[in-house]
Amino acid sequence: MRLPISTCLLVLLFVFTSLARAAEPDALATAAQRIADQIAPTPQVDAALYAPAFLKTVPAGQITALCKTLHQQHGQVRRVTLESRTGPLAGKFTFNFKDVDMPVTLALEPDGAHRVTGLWFGPTVPRLKSLEEVTQRLGKLPGKTSFQLQRLGDGKVLAAHEAETPLAIGSTFKLYLLAALVQDGAAWDRVVKLDDRYKSLPTGEMQTWPAGAPVTLHTLALKMISQSDNTATDHLLAQIGRGRVEKLLPELGLKKPEANVPFLGTREAFRLKADAELRKRFVAATAADRATLLDKLLGTPGPTVAQLDLARPVAIDEVEWFASAADLCRVMAWFDNKNDAASLAILAVNPGISVPNQFTYAGFKGGSETGVLNLTWLLKARDGERYVLSASWNDANSPVDEPKFVGLMRATMDLIEAKPSR
Repeated sequence: MRLPISTCLLVLLFVFTSLARAAEPDALATAAQRIADQIAPTPQVDAALYAPAFLKTVPAGQITALCKTLHQQHGQVRRVTLESRTGPLAGKFTFNFKDVDMPVTLALEPDGAHRVTGLWFGPTVPRLKSLEEVTQRLGKLPGKTSFQLQRLGDGKVLAAHEAETPLAIGSTFKLYLLAALVQDGAAWDRVVKLDDRYKSLPTGEMQTWPAGAPVTLHTLALKMISQSDNTATDHLLAQIGRGRVEKLLPELGLKKPEANVPFLGTREAFRLKADAELRKRFVAATAADRATLLDKLLGTPGPTVAQLDLARPVAIDEVEWFASAADLCRVMAWFDNKNDAASLAILAVNPGISVPNQFTYAGFKGGSETGVLNLTWLLKARDGERYVLSASWNDANSPVDEPKFVGLMRATMDLIEAKPSR
């Protein structure tokens, strides 16, 4: 059977058009390579590569300084790898240096010169060969660390370092409030009104919302976990009740719950951090007297950011929330076992970092203050395996290196992907 001449011409036109499009340079890949080439001893930053709105936020001089610093730290980019496209002119790349990899997110204008409208350099990820290298590096960090990686199917601990040592965990304590809502069968659509007595300092934005504003428990929980909203957190603690949370801690796998009695709200913690005399009385008191002291703070003026010393660690061994990496793995395993759709979805809104493609689900909560950092995940892999990963770093003398720690945990995930133990 012969095709009509007109049909043959249309087919040829389609083929030639497709070949022509294939021969066109990929604007996204080209821009990524040009940015990688700017990472040099003397960066040649072409301002025409960037959209005016982007340069208004990040001036060319700042880009030049950043590229120079990256070259000083890691040398030149040896390879640019497109990991995934998030749109026709947006995607995620990896810049491969000699010893580390750096995740890069890039977005371009849809029309015209396809100039850069979004650019993010993530923490560099060391290229490690084994989980033993992870624990060795953790052991060399200043201060104290606690770490555990566990496969949930058979419960095998794949790697650990001081796993049962309780450390300050910052906002990761909010996992226990979310678990309390699930355990008590909270009605996610129940509405509560914002109360000035429970408004806290950032992180978050709900402290700027008007008193009396109606919000659901689901909104509060979503804000608490995905944005670490402190005002949402304190409202949920008031709804659940301090005593109820404390009673649940052992059921949720916390080995030393007494370290978190009374269970602090964020506004209370800020008050204690800001007032040395009040903190001294709190630390010296019994658990019952501490609770009484906290109850008396309700309704009194809260602290301001200006009253806080954010440059150095403040009482991180005394006024904080405490759990070991193993404790946090246990509470994430609790969520996995409960298999509650609403809470699992809330945990997955913000995965913390760009996780490897090996994982189809990443539930996350992290926490930090000066001298404190925790990162905790529930991970589900394409092969059906489930993992829990938690790591904490405390240094009572100085701030911790957050990008370094984040990169080390991302390298840990890569090792799960490369060599899943069975």
